[in-house]
Amino acid sequence: MTATRESIERTLRELNEAENSRTLSPAEKSAAVDPLHTPDVRGWTNGAERGDRAAEREIESWLFSTLPDYRRQYAQVVIDPPHAAWTWRIMGTNVETGTSVDVPGASFARFDDDGRIEETWLYYSEPAGDSGPPPAGA
Repeated sequence: MTATRESIERTLRELNEAENSRTLSPAEKSAAVDPLHTPDVRGWTNGAERGDRAAEREIESWLFSTLPDYRRQYAQVVIDPPHAAWTWRIMGTNVETGTSVDVPGASFARFDDDGRIEETWLYYSEPAGDSGPPPAGA
């Protein structure tokens, strides 16, 4: 059995709710999204391999700490099980520089039979004057 539209919609909703939470710490946000991924999930950002879930947690830690008012809005979502594509905007204030961040991007993913993310490709534009997240494994 393949992932269903409903299971993919649920995963995307839970992913966004956890990441946008104002009550969870950066580590708690990552822990909340861990079960939404397969144990052997792989990812790529702007064409470069990002690594596994542990590498993604490092990036999330930096992102959620640097943008404590982080929020992401989905714009368009297209689901064709077991795949989905969605456009988004990440907004917040960089506590290191005091600058507002508004980053548009898009993600593409393949989901397993249970609706968990198996592979993900993320594309975004670097915000002007911002150093962006550290490379995976940094």
